[in-house]
Amino acid sequence: MPQHDRQPDPKGAAPASQAAMQPDAGASRPRSKDKSVVEQQINENLRRIYQQKLEEAVPDHLQALLERLKEQDRLK
Repeated sequence: MPQHDRQPDPKGAAPASQAAMQPDAGASRPRSKDKSVVEQQINENLRRIYQQKLEEAVPDHLQALLERLKEQDRLK
């Protein structure tokens, strides 16, 4: 039978596609030590990315805008 012709289960069970997205109740969760290692790796990667952005030069058009704004503040 084609998939689009299937009727929902009267018992309220989720269709197979939705059931596949649900976490398995019997699946073991990562231990806190494993989670800590993953969190540490994420933190290190984020720091690396943001540090690279901090080291980038300010684009010329933004630098010119900042200079004009500073000049306007001085004239006030």
